[in-house]
Amino acid sequence: MRYTLLETTNILGKFPTGGSATIALYDINTNASVTLTSASCIEIGATGVFKWNTDRITTYPTSLKEYLWTMTDGSAVSYGKIVLGGYPDNLDTNITSRSSASLVESITITSASTIWSYPTREITAGATSASTIWDYTIRTITSASGLGLASGSSVDNIVGISASTIWDYNTRTLTTETIISASTIAYAVWEELLTGHSASGTAGSALILSKDILNTPIDGIYTLEDVIKIMVSVLAGRLTGGGTDTLTFRDLSNTLNRVIVTVNQVAERTGVTIQV
Repeated sequence: MRYTLLETTNILGKFPTGGSATIALYDINTNASVTLTSASCIEIGATGVFKWNTDRITTYPTSLKEYLWTMTDGSAVSYGKIVLGGYPDNLDTNITSRSSASLVESITITSASTIWSYPTREITAGATSASTIWDYTIRTITSASGLGLASGSSVDNIVGISASTIWDYNTRTLTTETIISASTIAYAVWEELLTGHSASGTAGSALILSKDILNTPIDGIYTLEDVIKIMVSVLAGRLTGGGTDTLTFRDLSNTLNRVIVTVNQVAERTGVTIQV
């Protein structure tokens, strides 16, 4: 996994429950051991899964770093690779800092190729036709002032596009007079209700479909989500009643009896009670 420099994360290892475990970290590029404020790992409940957080690196990286980690309980060893600083940080800051760079004050006598050579392309005036501008690969227009369509009609006001409008289209290219930050767009999109965006081919329809799959009955009255809960309980949940004619499988949170099985002397199941 990769994480930005602003993120910390937990590394997990699996050992017998009730023991103790420690971790060591190595810089893959230099093969050097990394100094830690603490190498002790903490067991999660009584699961035998031990965790260690990267915030215990004494000198946290300021650029891309690849690490080898090894976790041991003194007998067995788990190991893996983790990357810190693997993605760009402060995207919103970088976008905002460029919002006013190289503004084009007038395009009356400026060619389209010159306009698009600037990092920020805000067209605020002039009589350049839309057909000439759109012949270039990058098409981000932040002002409708002074532009004309090929047909001669004026460009409509494009301020205030809503999140609901965005998700109803397969191609989502926003062009607006007002500079909108990436975080503002993301917040507006995720605040929208899925039920209002079910048009075929949209992102909303894909999310609704994935949710419906879990709620679809696949065995009698039991949905796929129910069957997963039952399987997890029997395969990984706590079990009581060994040596008796009643076996009880608990859910992973150990809050309820997910499956209760009655068996005969030859271990044949004679009765099953399921709670989902």
